[in-house]
Amino acid sequence: MRNSDDNCENKPNSLQRDSDGDKVGDACDNCVTIANKNQENDDEDEFGNVCDYCPTLDTGDVEQVDYDGDGLGEACDPDNDNDGVDDYDEIASELDNCRLVPNDQSDADMDGVGDACDNCPAVANNQHDDDHNGVGNACDDDDGDGVFSPQDNCPDVESADQADTDSDGAGDACDPDDDNDGVSDTADGCQLIADSVQKNTDCDETGDACEEDGDTDGDGISDSEELASGLDPFNVDSDGDTIWDPYELDRDLSLVICFNPIPPACQGKGMMDRPKSPLQPLTGLPNSDLGLPHEDDAPDAIDNDSDGDGVSDQLEARRDDICTPPFDTDGDGVPDFRDPQTDYDRDDIMDTDDNCPLVPNTTQKDTVPGGAGDICDTPADYDNDDVPNEPDNCAIDANSWQEDLDRDNVGDACDTDKDDDGKLNAVDNCPTVPNPMQEDTNGDGVGDACDPDTDYDEDGILNGVDNCLINANHEQEDADGDSKGDACDTDRDGDGVLDVMDNCPATANNQADTDRDGSGDACDSCPSVANAGQEDADMNGFGDACEPTGAGGAGGGGAVGTGDAGSVGGASGGAQTPPRSIELGGGGLACQIVAPSLGPAPLGSAAAAAFAALGLVARRRRSRAAPPRSLPRAS
Repeated sequence: MRNSDDNCENKPNSLQRDSDGDKVGDACDNCVTIANKNQENDDEDEFGNVCDYCPTLDTGDVEQVDYDGDGLGEACDPDNDNDGVDDYDEIASELDNCRLVPNDQSDADMDGVGDACDNCPAVANNQHDDDHNGVGNACDDDDGDGVFSPQDNCPDVESADQADTDSDGAGDACDPDDDNDGVSDTADGCQLIADSVQKNTDCDETGDACEEDGDTDGDGISDSEELASGLDPFNVDSDGDTIWDPYELDRDLSLVICFNPIPPACQGKGMMDRPKSPLQPLTGLPNSDLGLPHEDDAPDAIDNDSDGDGVSDQLEARRDDICTPPFDTDGDGVPDFRDPQTDYDRDDIMDTDDNCPLVPNTTQKDTVPGGAGDICDTPADYDNDDVPNEPDNCAIDANSWQEDLDRDNVGDACDTDKDDDGKLNAVDNCPTVPNPMQEDTNGDGVGDACDPDTDYDEDGILNGVDNCLINANHEQEDADGDSKGDACDTDRDGDGVLDVMDNCPATANNQADTDRDGSGDACDSCPSVANAGQEDADMNGFGDACEPTGAGGAGGGGAVGTGDAGSVGGASGGAQTPPRSIELGGGGLACQIVAPSLGPAPLGSAAAAAFAALGLVARRRRSRAAPPRSLPRAS
């Protein structure tokens, strides 16, 4: 539009409105409703003189307030309430409690503001009115719920009961997370019960934490019944066999909908959104193995082998989805997990008769009858002696103690020549004592080697009373008192663990080995510090790895003799090592040096000389037993 035709040359005014007809468009007219073509404005505020309540005073008052309606604005009216008393006099004398409103000076709440101008006449307040609705904050009820906004925990949302579940100051009506569990109410399955996990087993609109229908997992079986029967009220498959609980308990499946809780889980869908499964109700007892040889009292829903045929329900179901019907091999309408007359491994032997129902074995080989078939014996133990085939030294003949007289790794129970003398046991006149020549001096049919009237090992003990016939042991040591001498006892300490596997073969123990160094605590010189070699240089009973240390005192003179023990130098200051005994022998001279725990007499020069002469620093013991003789082998 050309400027000559535009009634507002400097402001957009496409409609060219001019309410007062003064040829000045409303968009730029300083008095829109009163004609003032010349636009006079002495105080240069937003209002022209003809419509300005204070034409000579720029008040910046865009609302043009005139409390008493006398045509003078508040800023330039000397008596705003038109009560005949100048405003300045009223302020100075504090005579008017409503300076801008004519009133009778009533002040019900006695807050210094008259009722006529008090925005909360019944509630003393500072006249703040944040929402500018004419009602002070102190008595404003923005949401109309009967609770004043300052006390209202939801000032903008109606909440007459002021409920605040999590006591966070924000009422439930306006709190985005009523239970303060970190899950917004819009996604929370239990808005008023804290449940950060949000478990919702039955995928309905209510989480498990606040489920009130008595069937938490939504399987049609009440929680109380599931608890009483040993089932899991939070799991639709209590025994984890991939078979639905109500299906195993023969319930009316038309009343519930099967769903698979395996991820992905509910994905925001309610249970009723899920399609029905093809499962059909079973007929029969909810405890399938009642009356069968392997019956139990457990209902199928918590029985991992419902039909007692030795094959787990999960294997027989052959399903990953609980909503898919379990397998029925023979098609007789009875699923395999309930049918003992099935053949899981398809070797033509019914599971109940199969000694390996999971592994085909048509021969049913069972080396020692009564256990699992050899092919599935795990760990393999053909002879059922509680020793696995590897390392059983007689895999087919029970011998739990693993006796092996000749130590040829073939146990006595299956060794045809247990004494390894070249003569079979059946014809050996001493089957347990090596005697390849079969000497029998007195011709009594008992070889000299085992004849009680001879001494085969030449240890001075007749065979009849010798607790080790073939190993010389003139002292007849028998640590465990089992009448078998230590020299030939495979379990010397009698603790039930063979010496070859015993971490303390000479000390009965429970095989505890705190430091895991291979030596049991009962015989470990440092039970708490690993020292596989058990080094003990000073032979004081403490291994070098844990030897107590401390400063010893200077050694002094002492006695060395062949009778009572002499003394060695004592210690002063510092930790003491326990008493130690060192026995010296050889050349007809024997002496014992004992270091007591308290300062003993010092070692004399004679003892020192004896040490130098003998060159002995540790215990040495000569064996009085004759060395075992070497026996010739039969050709």
